[in-house]
Amino acid sequence: MRIVSKFIFICNACFVGAVCLRYVAFNKINLTKSNEALDFNPFGSSIVVLGYAAILMNFLFLLTFLFYKTFKKNMDVSSWLMLTSFLFFIAQIIYFFF
Repeated sequence: MRIVSKFIFICNACFVGAVCLRYVAFNKINLTKSNEALDFNPFGSSIVVLGYAAILMNFLFLLTFLFYKTFKKNMDVSSWLMLTSFLFFIAQIIYFFF
C-alpha cells in the first residue's frame, strides 16, 4: 500500500501541475489572440493525464482506506500521506464540480 500511496501523491502533484498548465495555456491564447492549436508537449500531456486522473485515484484510495479502517486492519501508510490525499481530494472536488 505504500507504493500506491506514493503514486497517489505523484498524481496529486501532477494535478497541481495540470492546473498551472491550464492557466498558462489560456493566458498564452489570450495574449496571442489566435485560435491556433497549442504545441504538442509530451511531458505536459503526461502531467495533464495523471493530474486529471488523480481525482479517481484519490477516491479509490480513500475508499480503500475507509474499508481497511472499518474492518480494523492495518494499512501501513503514513498519516501525512493520508492527510495530503484527503486535502487534495477536497480541492479536486471543488475544482472539478464547482
